[in-house]
Amino acid sequence: MTADFDRNRLTGCMGCLGPIETAPGRHLFPVVPWQGPDPAASPADYEVHFAASFGALGEFGDTAVMVRHPDRTITRTAGTWRGEFSSVPDVNGRPRRVDGSTDVHFAEADGSQGSFTGIFDALTPTTLTPGDGSFGLEAGDGVEPGGLAGGLEAEE
Repeated sequence: MTADFDRNRLTGCMGCLGPIETAPGRHLFPVVPWQGPDPAASPADYEVHFAASFGALGEFGDTAVMVRHPDRTITRTAGTWRGEFSSVPDVNGRPRRVDGSTDVHFAEADGSQGSFTGIFDALTPTTLTPGDGSFGLEAGDGVEPGGLAGGLEAEE
């Protein structure tokens, strides 16, 4: 994810720098013990691109989503993604965390259909605990959310 704080714009891609991960029960299992079925196909090589503006309180949400795959023809994409920045700053004065959810559906030329529904979160390096699987906030690094845990990049 890339946050342009001067323009209040957020862009990103799940699957561009690493594979989209599926981790059932990783975040919500303690409070929502039921699980949906395992994915019928691997999310390998899929990318979910998104963009949105964020408000003064750090909330964002949009329907600007696009699914891509290098070997498949995606004919239709629809959905939403939304979230918000933490109101607690890190030592550099940036939001220490961003989290949200995605609900993206797509269709392919061969009649296949799919969806990416889940939650994401990202921490800055000053907040990040080494070894927890998350990426951190790095200016100019192009870090992305990788499934259920991710990273946030800041642009000045």
